[in-house]
Amino acid sequence: MDTEKRSITLRPSRRAWLWYWVTGILLLPLFGAGLYLILKAWRESRSVELQLFDREIRFRSDARTVVTPLASIEEVTVVQSRMGSWLNTGDLIVAGDRESLRLPGLAGPHQIAGAIRHTAAAERQRAKGQTPARRPEPAWSPGTLPRLDDLTGLWQQGLISEEDFLKERKRFED
Repeated sequence: MDTEKRSITLRPSRRAWLWYWVTGILLLPLFGAGLYLILKAWRESRSVELQLFDREIRFRSDARTVVTPLASIEEVTVVQSRMGSWLNTGDLIVAGDRESLRLPGLAGPHQIAGAIRHTAAAERQRAKGQTPARRPEPAWSPGTLPRLDDLTGLWQQGLISEEDFLKERKRFED
């Protein structure tokens, strides 16, 4: 096992509690109500944390800490309100084989969900002893595409004939 683990820590965005902040500031003259809403928004934005490691996810809240292996994640969903989609915030729900974890108010939840899905699939393949799928290598060697672009440009400008263009292009395709 690695002595040093790479991790990403995700916390709720303060944008997700925009209405609490705005309403709290507007209600500050009513000292109790405005201050309560501001403190609630601040506390909620700091109450939970999600740490993504190479092989596991740790969910920490004020009450508990849950560790879920990436290979056991079955579903990752995003729940957004209209205001959340406008502000690009939403709740991330990670469903494992044992329990479901909810991280409220994340900024960019769809990108994070996609990354977790991809990482969980790669971890499941690694656990089965398979290598994760990689992008296929290009069929052309480096530098071929720029040369083909130059050839196409010469043909489009009328500097070489169509027969010469087709003959040269055939060499690149072989």
